[in-house]
Amino acid sequence: MCECMDKYFPSSVSHTVPEGGIFLFCEMPDGYDTKAIMAKAVDRGVAFVPGSTTMIDDKAVCSSFRMNYSTASKRADRKRNKKNFGRFAERRSR
Repeated sequence: MCECMDKYFPSSVSHTVPEGGIFLFCEMPDGYDTKAIMAKAVDRGVAFVPGSTTMIDDKAVCSSFRMNYSTASKRADRKRNKKNFGRFAERRSR
């Protein structure tokens, strides 16, 4: 998943390289509302957890998100989905 993100996500989106667990922690540039972006990303076959779900004020705009890699589908599907989301994120980060 990290390899696909590095290849297809815009350079303005950063992510952790986990040593364990089930999530990648990702960050878009300040001002992006990942809750709003998630609704559109699901239409492209990619779901993630907006950072606002772990905040005290879950209505606040949050540019971070988590992606679960523990139940990833077939490799080709994962690559296609990350590529699609990367293109989507690139359009949103301009």
